[in-house]
Amino acid sequence: MGYEVDLPNLETYAKTLLEAPREPSEETFGNAETIESDVSMQKQRKGRDKFIKDASKMANVIKEKLINSSGNPVFPYPFITLDAEKVAARKYDYIIVGGGTAGCPLAATLSQKHTVLVLERGGSPYGNSEIENGDNFGNPLNEPDKYSSIAQEVLTEDGLKLARARVLGGGTAINAGFYSRASLGFIQRMGWDEKLVNESFLWVEKVNAFKPDHLSRWSTALKDALLEVGVLPYNGYTMDHVEGTKISASTFDNHGKRHTAADLLKYANPHNIVVLLNATASRILFSSSSGA
Repeated sequence: MGYEVDLPNLETYAKTLLEAPREPSEETFGNAETIESDVSMQKQRKGRDKFIKDASKMANVIKEKLINSSGNPVFPYPFITLDAEKVAARKYDYIIVGGGTAGCPLAATLSQKHTVLVLERGGSPYGNSEIENGDNFGNPLNEPDKYSSIAQEVLTEDGLKLARARVLGGGTAINAGFYSRASLGFIQRMGWDEKLVNESFLWVEKVNAFKPDHLSRWSTALKDALLEVGVLPYNGYTMDHVEGTKISASTFDNHGKRHTAADLLKYANPHNIVVLLNATASRILFSSSSGA
């Protein structure tokens, strides 16, 4: 069971009511009688104020339950938090700025032997149907830069408008979900250990890569178009980086659910890692003192 509660909107609605100049209406409270005296007017105002307070209180209660309930899908890991003061009370060997495609697996790996803090400016992808439900793919890209939006519009140096993610899991929470391994040539040019890279691929693919049991109409049309214009050979299904056209793995499973890089945090040592959501880094201080 998941929770789909839009807490920011609930709190904003309560504040809007509080600041509204109008008096409560029958539409708001239902079956309200015409206010004919100052006494009844005050009662209506008190009723409105109580409703606003109750709405805000309910939002906070729900938020607290989402954070603290064991096994809650919105915060599936006990080390994810919104409590900055609690985070600041600890010391860390590493602080990773950005819990995205690279930040999540890096944090999970480092936490095996070191204490790690991840600062993520966005929220949680879990329980968010706009991220997890494949039928909603593309929706976040249509609403960039709105309050608590998942995607943020950016302008490249070339003048192109693109979107980057503002959520734990990074770009894997908003992209098309196509998964493919790096080419052997690229690995060699980077000077990486080929054996270790292949082991890392398997580490990721156990959680994030799924062989499709069928192709969507869009994918079928794209495959056929590539073959028709001569993008050959046809390699069938493979996750390897090869010439030609292929069918590769997807970060959407065969039930249509998206899996993001945040899922790789399941590998983390829960005693050595903290992930702070809705957090930004304004400065990075470097020290040359011994042991830094």
